[in-house]
Amino acid sequence: MNQPRLFTTLDGMRGIAALGVVVLHRAGILGRFHASHGHLAVDFFFLLSGFVLTFAYQKRLDSGWPTREFLKVRLVRLYPLYGLAMLMGCVSYAMISTVGMASMWQAQSLSRLGLGLLLVPIFWNRWVLYPLNFPLWSVIFEIVANVVHASVFRRRSWRFVAAFTVAGFLGLCALLFHFRSINYGVRNPHAVWGLVRLLFGYTSGMLLYRVWRSGWVRVKLPSVCVVALLLGVLVIPVPQARIALYELVCVVVVFPVILLLGVSTEPPQVLVGTFRALGVASYAVYVVQEPWYQFLNRVWMLVPGHGELTSSWVSGTLYLGTLMGLALILDRFYDGPVRAWMTQAMTARRPAAMRKKVPPVAA
Repeated sequence: MNQPRLFTTLDGMRGIAALGVVVLHRAGILGRFHASHGHLAVDFFFLLSGFVLTFAYQKRLDSGWPTREFLKVRLVRLYPLYGLAMLMGCVSYAMISTVGMASMWQAQSLSRLGLGLLLVPIFWNRWVLYPLNFPLWSVIFEIVANVVHASVFRRRSWRFVAAFTVAGFLGLCALLFHFRSINYGVRNPHAVWGLVRLLFGYTSGMLLYRVWRSGWVRVKLPSVCVVALLLGVLVIPVPQARIALYELVCVVVVFPVILLLGVSTEPPQVLVGTFRALGVASYAVYVVQEPWYQFLNRVWMLVPGHGELTSSWVSGTLYLGTLMGLALILDRFYDGPVRAWMTQAMTARRPAAMRKKVPPVAA
């Protein structure tokens, strides 16, 4: 437990989950292959975040590491790609607008962009929280979880965290009872249900870290099987009448089991590079999926004889392949350098006595 951990299998799972969300948002992008439950990947992300951030930072937080320093580290990790994705969303909105690029300079668009860059959701309309790039809603919820983690869950017993997990579970039951699906949170009228999903997922991840650290989990599966299990959960067809039960079992039982299996195994050397690439690309894939689709779709439709990208396996593979490529390019030439610069700038401003206490940025 004291040795450095890479959690390479979790990298592969993170990438598969991100792609599952993309395929869900673009129904038909791969022909008959659907990620019918791709929205559950968001709940898996919340669970994963709770586990990984507890593993990476809980000891420091319990030892008195200031909340503001923790949040600075998280902001360095999340904001560069978030800010770029918001700008790309504004451009893509202009591309599909009837007034073209002029819409970028309209007061409404500028206000949405400005508020988005300031991490402020648009709560006062009845549409999505981020009209310029709707998947960004879960990034904001992730930041909310980080704030609560650092300010509430430091030096707390597992019973204290478990009480919040129970509250989140009851909230999930209420959500599924009323709407028969867990897929709520992105739109303003039901944004509070996204907080319920966050509460259960994140605190469950914190508890799972304690379970894993205890050494109780001894069952291991090959990493490929673990990743395949996650993929199966996202794509398996389920009768409409049983969707609510299926989603509840997945979030409450299946995802925690898959996560514990994932942290207990590492992929063979031949797959390490692939799994790490999936993990590296996952965040960018998630946040730029919508603006990249709008751009590529506009270019694709300019080719004679082609409709939208959702019309064939060829176009779908083109979209997903270029999205993965773009994500890796952004990590190499934008996100990585910007994060390094931000970390260096913040470190230079700290008193010399604190500089040695700055931890590495966790994924």
